[in-house]
This record gives sequence, structure tokens and C-alpha cells, in this order.
Amino acid sequence: MAYACFAVLSGVASTAHAQSGQAPDVLAPVIQSSEMTHEARLEQGVRYFQLGERDEARRILAALVVTPGLPAPLRQESRVYLAELLLVEEDVDRARDFLEQVLTEDPNYTIDLFRHTPEVAGEFDYVRALRLPVAPIEPTAAAPQPVLVTMPMSVWNPFARYHFVHDRPVRGLVYLTGFTTTAVASGFLWGLVHADRRYRVGLGDRQTLDELDLRSLRRLQWGATGLVYGFWATSVIDARTHWRKVGMNASLSPSVSRLDGGSVAGAVRVQGTF
Repeated sequence: MAYACFAVLSGVASTAHAQSGQAPDVLAPVIQSSEMTHEARLEQGVRYFQLGERDEARRILAALVVTPGLPAPLRQESRVYLAELLLVEEDVDRARDFLEQVLTEDPNYTIDLFRHTPEVAGEFDYVRALRLPVAPIEPTAAAPQPVLVTMPMSVWNPFARYHFVHDRPVRGLVYLTGFTTTAVASGFLWGLVHADRRYRVGLGDRQTLDELDLRSLRRLQWGATGLVYGFWATSVIDARTHWRKVGMNASLSPSVSRLDGGSVAGAVRVQGTF
């Protein structure tokens, strides 16, 4: 009799609850369990997260992460769900911290794309990429530079210095003597022209002779100056021709140069008289 009354009361209560229009609690089967397993607690946290109860989901998942003796797969899954929850709340830095913990415990861990969103999978790949070792950048060998050999400045020396340096004393003495003699003569004649460059007018033949003497002296000075530049130009042309033929006397040999960082590169060694 008592059992029948209890059954009737239970049926009435169920009917009243159904007629009230309230939806049944989807978490009731889990919450009402007195001794929940770790898997059930994880499932409970996931359900809260999916229903938008993020505070309660965070509390359950965080408790699972620090639970002693929790199997590694469940701990890793809890961390991933926590990271996913934090990404929804736009807390990217803390989400990456949890993903970093996942990879620290298991570098080969992979995310189940059927259980997690593409956003958390993308962040997981980003954190994994940051952990990859960065190979040192090898210094690239510099491109070989062309060998530039310039003509020595002694070629342009007016006192034939190039010829004396390159064992051509006779030519050097000729150019030196010619240049020096004509330069002194040109300077002396220039002084004579400018010292007595006036003549009297109205003296007839005397005026003509004085004018002719002055003009001749000036032409002589111009000729001496021309010889100065002639000896200089001849010395330069002779020196340039000699240097291009035999004066360079360069020899090329393969060599190895060491770059910054310890790497080596091929090079060419140029030896000779320049």
C-alpha cells in the first residue's frame, strides 16, 4: 500500500513538472552522481563550456589540471579545453601558456580536430612552431670582386721618377735633363721678356729692330715652354706604354680567405710591381 502511494505521488510530481513547461537539466545525470569519475568531470566541464557557462567550466577544467594522479590524456585534454575557452574570451596569452604546457609534457601531442575548434588548433600549431630550434644562419660567401690594378702615380711625375723606379735610368736621365733644362730656359726667357717688354716709338729702323728682338725673344720663350711640355708628355707616354707591357709584372694565384664567422671562401692573390 505504501509503495503504491509513493508511485502515485512520483507520477503526479513528474506530471506537474512536465506541465510547468521547464526544460529538464541536461547536466542532471552528471551532477546527481555522488562519485564522479575523472572522465565524467571532464565531460561536465565541456558541457558547461558548450552551454556558455564559462565560469563554471573554467572552475571544473582548472581543478582537473591540478588534480593529483590524473591520467595524462585527461590532463592534456583539460588544458586544451581551457585554452579554447580563453581564446573565446580573447585571452590569447594565457591560452598559449596552456598550449605550451601541453607541448612541454608531450612534444608530439596532436589536437583532435573533431573535438576542438580550428582557432585553438591554429594557436597550437603557432606555439609548436615557436618551440622549434632555429638553425644558425650561415654567412654567405661574398661575391668575388674584380681585381682592379691601377697605374702608378709615378707615371705622371715630370721628373721621370717612373723610369728610375723601374730600372730605366738612361731614359729617366734623358727625360729629367730635357725637362729640367727646358724648364729653366723657359723661365729665364720669360723673365727677359717681362723685364724689357717696352721699346721706343718713332725711331724708324731702330724701332723695328727693337720690336723684332722682343717678338723673337717671346717666340723663343714659347718654344722653350713647348719643349718643357713635350719632354713631360713623352716621358708619360713612354712610362704608360712600358707599364702596360712589362711594368705591371703581375702574377695570379688561387688563395683562400676566411670570412667573419669562420667560413672560408675562394680568392685570387695578385702579386707584382704596381
